[in-house]
Amino acid sequence: MKKILNSNGLKKFLRKKFPNLVLEIRTKQFIESFISIYLKNLLRKCCLLVKHRNGNLLKVRDLKHTVGKKIRNNRKSIIQF
Repeated sequence: MKKILNSNGLKKFLRKKFPNLVLEIRTKQFIESFISIYLKNLLRKCCLLVKHRNGNLLKVRDLKHTVGKKIRNNRKSIIQF
């Protein structure tokens, strides 16, 4: 599986947000794997949406729609607890 976000990019991002944070190697690997899987699933769903509207170009609105739908579904599941 090819990495979507490389280690340096993750380090830079985390350093900006949490300057004192130190990660174990296994934790960093888990985060990289999680991001990769999340983005693959997100893009797969976006591509299905593009196909559904008979398009051939992934647009920002497709991403916004898919991410917005995912956030709304997560809020519902949180409320159910």
